Amino acid sequence: MTEQTLNVIGTYTASDILSATWLSLRPRRSWRVAGVVLILFVLWAGWAEFYGPHAQTDGWMRWIVPGAALYFAFVFAAVLPIKSRRAYEQRKDLQRPCSFTTSDAGLLFSAEGVADLKPWSDYLKWKESDSTLLLYMSDNMYQIIPKRFFTSTADLDAFRAVVSHKIANRVT
Repeated sequence: MTEQTLNVIGTYTASDILSATWLSLRPRRSWRVAGVVLILFVLWAGWAEFYGPHAQTDGWMRWIVPGAALYFAFVFAAVLPIKSRRAYEQRKDLQRPCSFTTSDAGLLFSAEGVADLKPWSDYLKWKESDSTLLLYMSDNMYQIIPKRFFTSTADLDAFRAVVSHKIANRVT
């Protein structure tokens, strides 16, 4: 059975790289639940340290939780977007138009001066967000396909069907 060939074309933007970075950092659903429980525990511990019945009025230890919270907020709100934008600006190949074409053999990536057919068996898993698809070749290497590259939702649905058939492991 031969499948319909799909072709999507577009040019990456800095926001595509940031969106892919956020998606790649998003943990599995079970880890998200554990993370929420951990955050609630840390908030409770911070409250107890400052306002609880045994609250300390001095010492540097009580500032660890708020300091860590500020650090992570700074990293995720400022450092990560800056690093993603810089990576995009340094990668001139990402700033040229490119295309992805599906076939029975694999996914063909084409851009100025390059054409690479990656067999479907090279992909381990895939992830999806509201704006991006990531096709993983390893745990930390992925191909970014922004959904805005698709001309219609029917094309996106067809591509998603091909990917879900060829790459069985979808990470939610």
